[in-house]
Amino acid sequence: MKVIGVILADLERSDIGTRSRLATPLAGVPVLRRTVLRALEVKGLASLHVLASPTEHARVKDLLAGLPAIVHDSDVPRTSHAELVRCTRKWSLDNWRGGLGGACAFDESFHAAALQATARAIAADAVMAIPAHAPLLSATLAQAMLEHLRGPGEDYRFVFTQSPPGLTPILMTMAILDDLVSATYPPGVLLAYKPSAAEPDLVGKPCCYQTPTVVAAAHGRLLADTDESLARCEAILRELGEQDAADPVKLCGLLARHRERYVPSLPTELEIELTTQDSLPATRLRPAGKIVPARGPLDLALLERVLGELARCDDRLLVLGGFGDPLCHPQWPEAIRIARRAGIFGISVHTTGKQLARIDRDVLLAEPPDLLVVHLDAASEAVYAAVQGESGLDEAVQALIAVDQARREHKQVRPAIVPRMTKSWPNINELETFFDHWVTKVGCCWIEGYSDRAGQCDRLQVASMAPPARVACRRLRNRLIMLADGRAVSCDQDFRATQVVGDLKAQSLQEVWQGEPLQHLREYRPAGNAPPGLAVLCDRCEEWGRP
Repeated sequence: MKVIGVILADLERSDIGTRSRLATPLAGVPVLRRTVLRALEVKGLASLHVLASPTEHARVKDLLAGLPAIVHDSDVPRTSHAELVRCTRKWSLDNWRGGLGGACAFDESFHAAALQATARAIAADAVMAIPAHAPLLSATLAQAMLEHLRGPGEDYRFVFTQSPPGLTPILMTMAILDDLVSATYPPGVLLAYKPSAAEPDLVGKPCCYQTPTVVAAAHGRLLADTDESLARCEAILRELGEQDAADPVKLCGLLARHRERYVPSLPTELEIELTTQDSLPATRLRPAGKIVPARGPLDLALLERVLGELARCDDRLLVLGGFGDPLCHPQWPEAIRIARRAGIFGISVHTTGKQLARIDRDVLLAEPPDLLVVHLDAASEAVYAAVQGESGLDEAVQALIAVDQARREHKQVRPAIVPRMTKSWPNINELETFFDHWVTKVGCCWIEGYSDRAGQCDRLQVASMAPPARVACRRLRNRLIMLADGRAVSCDQDFRATQVVGDLKAQSLQEVWQGEPLQHLREYRPAGNAPPGLAVLCDRCEEWGRP
């Protein structure tokens, strides 16, 4: 079997839409050159090919001078699915899978037609697709995957593995490439759950090469295409050195230790409450209505200042939600425009079908967020009325479908529509129906467990998901919530502003994020070391184990 390696190189933009760093030095060597050097260590590849646009061909050749990689002119137009993958992968960059609709890390840099054309020109039987921004690519694992593809007794169409993004490639035979070109789908679709043809997860099938547990469970982007991930790759090379950084077990062990202590310079995800006004004030599944103190509407000048600071990092995420419906804010379209102008990487809006029916959907489509999360929480009118405190499921569903249809008619990728259910005792019997229906209808949905907000709300959770041994809360190292009055609270359990950790009207985002109150809470355990009175919710919380 003749297998070639193929890398698609773009010196302007990365596969996820950030600034390309292929020419950026990483420990003195450009990122693309490092990726190619690692790929050239894979024994058994017939040849290695780098595809670049004609305008960048000479620059790519200069970056790879002296290396036996063949650079081809290749105008690779962005496919329709590439924009969708870009949109749906934003909330799972550190994991190989977990994107909405089944999007996976190897979908980001995958272009079936370009791979197919290159393989045909060279009469190859299969392609090893290697991300260009993968300076820590494991030649050891890539070679093992190649040998697995060629193994006796199996007829593989493709081979993948579980590992952090950028550590391993994906291998595709011509048969599967031909199918993906015809269907215009990325390979992640092959792994996605399909209600009409449910099958066991492919991670348990022979086409998934089994890596050591420390590798399969590792979390952390190794594609050097964001500020955060480039710095991570530099830190790994600095701490492990070139030789040990080539060992996937040592590298992933370091990632695991790093994850337990690392706090980024700014929150990875910032949730902002625009208003506490709610379109479903009687819902039982989240704090709303009279139990939430009135706040807002948020001053958009404050929003602009805070988002301008957040956007200094090029991979940060914004959720417009909090303890109210952001589309009830009188200037919600301007809030989304402010976020887009600031350069926020990913924007998500949480609302209800009831509110969608009230707004002008053309305004929403003119300035769309990446994700539009719609709280439905039921598959029947009776259960909807029981959990939301009023009837109206049909109206909510029709509003959601109307937005999705209008998006398709406009040939827009954004917003990706995400129907949401909060799993609880009142709706547990409809969970499977809800999930299968919406995955079939719009391609994805979101199921999240109910929280009683540290004992402040009714206990409707099906079961406590807290691990048996209490450790410091993970979410406090990545997320922050700003309320509509400008105060920051520790987390999404605190709808009454009991644990205020800062005031963004008077402080910068960085000052709040790195301030003493949050630092204490990040290390807190019951009977621990938080200042008296600060951790009153943490004592009763069961959500500290959530990622």
